[in-house]
Amino acid sequence: MTLSPEKNGQGHPVQLLSASDGWVTIDQDSSTASTFSKNGSPAESFTLSGSTASLLIKDGQQPTLSQFRAAYESGDTSWADIDLTCTDATHCSLNGNPLTLTDDVATWNTPARAQFQSSWKLSSDKRTLTIRGRSASSEIGAVFMIDTASKTPLAPLPITSRGAVIPVWRQDFIVAIDGSTLVGYAPQS
Repeated sequence: MTLSPEKNGQGHPVQLLSASDGWVTIDQDSSTASTFSKNGSPAESFTLSGSTASLLIKDGQQPTLSQFRAAYESGDTSWADIDLTCTDATHCSLNGNPLTLTDDVATWNTPARAQFQSSWKLSSDKRTLTIRGRSASSEIGAVFMIDTASKTPLAPLPITSRGAVIPVWRQDFIVAIDGSTLVGYAPQS
């Protein structure tokens, strides 16, 4: 594969997003994104001048390269089933509807463009959206959940601590350990 380096010229991380038909790299310092085919071949680059959505989902999946480009270049997120955009750590919108997160849940700074794009799960009935405050590959980090039907955060669970260890995180079941507390959660079916 010939994907871009992990860091840009200033030594800052370059974000790598999985699309349903390839890859997107985002360099926040230069305000540019580059797309790559599934085999890693460079496709095209574009300027990040549109949406600052932290999470975009289409049909319960990652968006396509053209959908990412439409959102991040021109601001067109009309295709997205889920568009989560935050103006600060506690004030977000879900598909244009205000969504206020409590301090218990908002354990990060203002989420950046695509920050949660690799750290979400949607329940099989598409009603419960679960987002990790850190990457999906890390077992440590806060979790928050949103009822997509009512567009409201679910009551904070004891697994929202920054230091919670989450060894099991699936669409249908979450197990978390925070200190001496063990929590299991399954979305209602």
